[in-house]
Parts: sequence; structure tokens; C-alpha cells
Amino acid sequence: MSETGTPWWEQPYRIVQTNLRLIDASLDPASLARQAKEFGATAITFNVGGIYAFYPTELPLHARNPYLTRDLTGDMLEAAHSAGLRMVGRFDLSKGTKLAYDAHPDWFVHNAHGEPQEYNGTYQACVNGGWASDYSLQILREGLGRYAIDAAFFNMTGYQPVDYSGHYRGICHCENCQRVFRDSFGKPLPKVEHFGDPSFRDYLTFKRQTSQIAAQRIYDTVKAVRPS
Repeated sequence: MSETGTPWWEQPYRIVQTNLRLIDASLDPASLARQAKEFGATAITFNVGGIYAFYPTELPLHARNPYLTRDLTGDMLEAAHSAGLRMVGRFDLSKGTKLAYDAHPDWFVHNAHGEPQEYNGTYQACVNGGWASDYSLQILREGLGRYAIDAAFFNMTGYQPVDYSGHYRGICHCENCQRVFRDSFGKPLPKVEHFGDPSFRDYLTFKRQTSQIAAQRIYDTVKAVRPS
């Protein structure tokens, strides 16, 4: 809150959003905060967790950044606040690593042929799977419980049939999606995303409804841990 009682995000602000690689774990938080401040930023977005943790997570299926030698998230938060910046914690809950996939393949997207949607060692999480409905929320609770971040940013959640290279990977036909769709509409999932398929119109409703449920879970988890 400002002196007027107005939340900072309802006032003019300038956010610098970092897009970190794993090897950027060696960066200097104080230097980054200083550069952002000199640029005129009032807030900075910085990695917390999701696919990889940028802090020493205690969750066994939440992969730590292999280049991590310290609590980078915590150090960045301290540096940002010391520089007078707000810090927006970045979470990417859309995927997990092979560590999580090998333990629970049923949490992740599989096409009609049973092939996982893997990209450079990461696996797309299914909206209706256990990663989205439970484990990612454990990651949220851990990160928000540890760090007094000023806001949270979520990258690329939801249904993502196209990978980062622009390749279409198809509709998820995992057991979870098949069960939820059949229970809701009494028919099998569509084979293609096209109105020529008699199930496609219902599939659009299915995606909207399940995405709203997933988003509400995230919202409720955030507010339960950190109401501000």
C-alpha cells in the first residue's frame, strides 16, 4: 500500500520482466536491481518456481535449477526491496521435468497415440492431471510461504497443443481428459479440433470449464497463503 492507501498495482508502474535461462543462476541480484531502478522500473519480475526452482525447494518432484548454488529467489527479493522495487514472482506451472514425468506420467499430456508432449526435456502438464490439480499448488504454497513477494505471474498455463517450435501436437487424450469429458458429455473426445467432428463444440466448452476450475484453484491457493 502507498501512503494514500492505494495498492501499488493501481498506481502508475513500470515492470522489468526477466526471462531467465538456467545458466543465469550466477547473476548478481544487487546489480540487476540497480539496473532496473536506473531504467525507471518500479517492479521486477523474477523466477520462483514451476518447471525449475530458483530456490532450494524441498519438494522432491520440483526440479532445482542445476546451476543453483544459493537461494537466488530470496537474494533477488532482498535486493529488489533494498532498491525500492516491488518483486513479482514468476511461476511456470505448465510443465514439469522428467523427474516428475517418470514418477507420474498420468499427470501430463498424451496425444491419441499415447505419446507425451515433451519439449527439450520438459513435459506439458494436463489441465486435468495431478500436476495441475495438486503438485503445482504445493509448489505455489512453498514459494509463497517462503517469500514475501509483492505479486505473482503465471506463464503459459492451460491447454497448449502447439509447442515452442510451433508444431501442433494434438488434443490431449490422457485418461484424465477422457474420463472428465465422457462424464460431462457422454461421448469420447474429438479426434481433431474442427467443427466437422461432432464432439468439437462440446470440447470447447470442456476446455473453458476445466480451465476456469484450474484458474480458481490457483487463485484460492495464492490468497490462502498470501492474502495481500
